[in-house]
Amino acid sequence: VLRAAIAAHLTARGVPTVADQVLVTNGAQHAWTLLLRVLAGPGDRVLTEHPTYPAALDAVRAVGARAVPVPMLPGGWDLDMLEATLRQAAPRLAYLIADHQNPTGLTLPAAQRERLVALARASRTPLVIDETIAGLHLDPGLIVPPPVAALDPDGETVITTGSMSKAFWAGLRIGWIRANPALVQRLAAARMALDIASPVFEQLVAVELLADAATI
Repeated sequence: VLRAAIAAHLTARGVPTVADQVLVTNGAQHAWTLLLRVLAGPGDRVLTEHPTYPAALDAVRAVGARAVPVPMLPGGWDLDMLEATLRQAAPRLAYLIADHQNPTGLTLPAAQRERLVALARASRTPLVIDETIAGLHLDPGLIVPPPVAALDPDGETVITTGSMSKAFWAGLRIGWIRANPALVQRLAAARMALDIASPVFEQLVAVELLADAATI
């Protein structure tokens, strides 16, 4: 039920999604840790922004991988440097926060999102987009770019992580991964060695909240 609710929530945001593309997690950090466990390993390079969310870097180090930071410019992302890093470092995956980037607060413009996805696709680098704080803009007149995953609806290149903990309540440790169904199945199998599943009661609470997400 929650996977269907998350799929409907993402579809309403402009990313056509079905339940088979969704894995429920215990928050976005758990989602990122699980992705690293499946897609990276000791010695692998993981492209990140600099600065970025410190706990995301902790998760990279925890699996023995190495973060390859691409410095942020004062006004946003240095996509030329990111392209060079993808080509030279050949990271196993990339992790970016495109909406209200933590800690700069910057949002990646629509045209740069298109280039970012094209670069990831050309280099065959899985692109993990952390949407934990997407939708929390304070300016009601802000023109919000379409989600990055809207440029890759099949989820072959763009993997999205999300969470209930910022938009709804920090104590509600429910998140998700949106990816292609084959990767979702791999992630679900790998999860069996960790925590198996999220608590059912919290999942049902999340269903009710997502049904009224626009009002909230």
